[in-house]
Amino acid sequence: MLRSAGYSILTARAGDDAVRVAAAHPGQIDLLVTDIVMPNRNGRALANELRRVHPGLRVMYMSGYPGDTIQRYEGIPAGDCLLQKPFTREVLFEKVADALRARR
Repeated sequence: MLRSAGYSILTARAGDDAVRVAAAHPGQIDLLVTDIVMPNRNGRALANELRRVHPGLRVMYMSGYPGDTIQRYEGIPAGDCLLQKPFTREVLFEKVADALRARR
């Protein structure tokens, strides 16, 4: 959906893969879109690791879990945003635009 809206996208199947993809990318990465709950490395840990290399990285977490589950994964840091599943294409585009406008 984001590619069809004109965004340049890097894709990864899991957190470890995302770290490799980001390391191989020579340019700037503006936004990480990640699930909060993932096997091997949760979204918060992934964001923290990628921010060491990309300090201004904005993060949009996605989750289909209720708030208490999100809190078990340390919640959503200030300045980051949450996209609750399920969502529409319009809501996705709106949240991405909001996330890109936010300052880190």
